[in-house]
Amino acid sequence: LKTRFSINRLILLALLSFLLGIAQIFLPIFQKNLWWAFSATFFIVVGFSLLTAVSLNFMLPKLANLTKRFVGLFPSMAIRELYRSLSRSSIAISSLMVAVSVTMGMTIMIESFRTTVEIWLKETLVGDIYISVPDQFTNQSNAVIDGPVMDELLKFSDISSYHTLATVYQYSAFGNIQMNVVTNEKIGFERLFREIDVPKEKIWESLRTGAILLSEPLANRLNLHVGESLELDSPNGVVNLPVIGIFFDYASNQGHLIMSKDTYDLYWDQYGVTAISIYVKSGKDIPSTVNALVRLNQNQTQKLIIRDNKTLQNDALEVFDRTFEITNALRFIATIIAIIGIYGSVLLILEDRKKEIGILKALGVKPGEFWNLLITETGLMGFFAGIFAIPTGYVVSLILVYVINLRSFGWTIQFHFDWLFIVQALILSTLSAILAGIFPIIKINHMETIKILRDE
Repeated sequence: LKTRFSINRLILLALLSFLLGIAQIFLPIFQKNLWWAFSATFFIVVGFSLLTAVSLNFMLPKLANLTKRFVGLFPSMAIRELYRSLSRSSIAISSLMVAVSVTMGMTIMIESFRTTVEIWLKETLVGDIYISVPDQFTNQSNAVIDGPVMDELLKFSDISSYHTLATVYQYSAFGNIQMNVVTNEKIGFERLFREIDVPKEKIWESLRTGAILLSEPLANRLNLHVGESLELDSPNGVVNLPVIGIFFDYASNQGHLIMSKDTYDLYWDQYGVTAISIYVKSGKDIPSTVNALVRLNQNQTQKLIIRDNKTLQNDALEVFDRTFEITNALRFIATIIAIIGIYGSVLLILEDRKKEIGILKALGVKPGEFWNLLITETGLMGFFAGIFAIPTGYVVSLILVYVINLRSFGWTIQFHFDWLFIVQALILSTLSAILAGIFPIIKINHMETIKILRDE
């Protein structure tokens, strides 16, 4: 590893891995198949692992000199021993780095997704109370709220205002498209836009005069952009509706469009309401209002789901957390595998150094000092793995968020990074390495000095 030829070869292989990964992310020929994104992730992680070995080769001698000058002899000896056994220790450090970086990347992706869903739910579930039919969230549900039932509920005295949502499906050249017909004049302020063609305060006015908004998954699926038009069939012929905005949405990978009730009435027949958002009068208790509406609905011919929006948001996030619980097991398995790798490497390193260990014991190095030396060495292996895992994990998370998720579902997650992720990576890697080294160190520490020297 330490020869110039080996180092140059590792650098060349690392650069080649990076180039292959970058090509598979950005070249159009690779963007149609999701597996190329996974392949790109693999090559980029391989590139970082190779650079880890090269970086350690340059770092450790200089770090050992600095440590000897400012910290002490034993930490300096630990770093020098890592350098002397770099052909073995670099493999262990790289393997732990890969496990920690993948764990870090998945954590950032999941936290980004959760933060995005939380923001999206607050934007989407507006109002205080949400009323829907029981199967409104099933795939392509056309169930509607009965008119008399809706009219009776909306006469309740605690309600100050409301707006309705109608989900209908309309045929186009691209197949059936979900249309969300709304009466919410604040819709422009309640969505996070990727692209927009008019000021937010003029969105509702534009929607009332025939314009539409597309969700990001639908825009990606139809390859439409702001300023273009979408053709839809209507009883009066083909209708061209201009796209004035593309907003982020995570309800479906098929996506949907938003139009105003005024625009819908211009071209299509009447529709049935599928959901209602209700605003409660100031000073009124929302849970009490929900209970009153539920009691009123129990005596009606159609049973509805009536819930306050805060409870609905919390339940949605709880489902999200349960969905991603399996990733905790995957991260745990990856860490265990890395610990096993570190354990094997430490055993081999200590086996190679038995003669040196015997000499140190013969010279009078105390068991406690010897223990500190080896624990410091294994701890440094974990620490260096954590240091190199930070940029690797960050890049992996960017690929997961902006490449793999986008190609899988057609939507863009809002990236969320917390400095706590760096601390977690360093703690995880250092503790993993220390735990992996405890048993081999205990084993070698209990061997008799005479037996070690005789065997060597």
